[in-house]
Amino acid sequence: MQVSFVKRILVFIAVYTGGILMNVSAQSNDHPWITTEDPYEHFHVSFPHHPTHMAFDIPLENTEQLGKLNVYSAPFGNQLLMFCSLYSPTFKGPEATVKQFQEIFYTFIIKRMFYQPKVFKKEAIYSQKNIQFQGMPGIRFELQYNEHGTEKKLSGLATFKDSKIHILFYLAPKGNFDEIILENFIGSFKQP
Repeated sequence: MQVSFVKRILVFIAVYTGGILMNVSAQSNDHPWITTEDPYEHFHVSFPHHPTHMAFDIPLENTEQLGKLNVYSAPFGNQLLMFCSLYSPTFKGPEATVKQFQEIFYTFIIKRMFYQPKVFKKEAIYSQKNIQFQGMPGIRFELQYNEHGTEKKLSGLATFKDSKIHILFYLAPKGNFDEIILENFIGSFKQP
């Protein structure tokens, strides 16, 4: 698989997520969290309410299907939880190394998804840490930035296993950011 294919997929995730980040709607967080199971990959992840689910064949053009992108998002109040799952059987071999995953994550997700010049200022603070999560290589990441006078914090986890990349993140105003919500969200993620 060409690295450019992965770049195109990650740019698509960035564009989709950027739109959601700009339009987080107010919804109630009064209900117990519900567990969502993906019918294809059979992973489980919990949200405060039923998430919006969108699935796309990859690539998006009229060509042979090479994979699938699933995006689950659940805005509540002025906060957002999002889970993205990218599967491609062609994501193997040299491109599937941990180093390559980390490079793709930083270069094509962080820089394109979270450092959009119209939204984020140069003083944004980004950090990441390489970890192991449920036996998979992972990256814990955090971004703090100012959006239209409001300090915001985005934090999450990206993991890689076999032909799958999973990204979980939580976005909230910095003053409302709740580490328990983030840890519950990440802790709810299970795959077979």
